[in-house]
Amino acid sequence: MLELLATALSRDFAIADRASAQNWLRLSGYRPTTLEIPTLTRLGARMFKANVSFDDHPFDRRMAGQIDAVTVESVVDFLRTRGVASDIKVITLSAGFPRASAADGRVPAGPVAAAPGP
Repeated sequence: MLELLATALSRDFAIADRASAQNWLRLSGYRPTTLEIPTLTRLGARMFKANVSFDDHPFDRRMAGQIDAVTVESVVDFLRTRGVASDIKVITLSAGFPRASAADGRVPAGPVAAAPGP
């Protein structure tokens, strides 16, 4: 999704593949969110969930428990710095808010980025 966004936003840079999109994002100031994930937590996740892997992160940062990830917050911050999404509102629901399912038409609990209204 982020690479597609880069392709749409880049006007003076030819993006032909994922690597060039990531390069444009780096040059344009995109910074991922750094998550602090302790070693034992990473190890437990790796052992019990087949789809969890941190091997694609730089060794020194991984060993320091610093995992860089694309998050809603990092994308919204990037869009705001580029002047593209000044009207985006981030809604954070409290833990006391009752959980809902998409089936009943209510918004599920958790951080949500809402697009600006008409």
